[in-house]
Amino acid sequence: VRRLIELLSTVVDAKRWIRLSAATRSDLQWWSHFLEGWNGVAMLPRVVEAGFEVHSDASGAWGCGAYWGSRWLWWEWQGPSVSWDISAKELLPILYALVMWGSHWRGRVVVFHCDNMAVVSVVNTGSSRDSTLMHMLRCLFFVAAKFEVQVRAQHIPGIMNVAADALSRNNLPHFLQVVHQADPDPSPMPAALVDLLVREQPDWTSPH
Repeated sequence: VRRLIELLSTVVDAKRWIRLSAATRSDLQWWSHFLEGWNGVAMLPRVVEAGFEVHSDASGAWGCGAYWGSRWLWWEWQGPSVSWDISAKELLPILYALVMWGSHWRGRVVVFHCDNMAVVSVVNTGSSRDSTLMHMLRCLFFVAAKFEVQVRAQHIPGIMNVAADALSRNNLPHFLQVVHQADPDPSPMPAALVDLLVREQPDWTSPH
């Protein structure tokens, strides 16, 4: 919303056309798709209970991972994500976790513990100048709105993020040693989800 308001503030003559950037068109598309399914009552969840906590991490070399309670996920870099900046890599497991487990968090606050200060900042402000991060943020807040979840991020020192770090480095034995209650298998990662979030195909607002 902030960027749309800033764009309107630059208008000098209301009779002239405004050239929309790709980012602005994406913002408008976000609202268009969100309002199609809006119940007309509330856009933000009325949180009445304490929230959940999720830990996530990413390594530059192998992949990323996240866990919540007994549930966990991990994913090895592939396609465009191999060359992503570390901030984008750190944001991806947060987004994966919200998509995979968000239905369990309806009406609650979810705190994502991340050891990357830049990612904590973009999640809490909802904005970034980086196009990849903005694509992921749009997805993040679209899913959060659909599930009526309030998303927050909190920094955790890397030395304390041991279990999530193990997942991001393909060290499953260490993760299972630290998180004793972990399920024997990870939450399944649909291929279509990877295409949407990593390859941006189809368009992020596609119902498919």
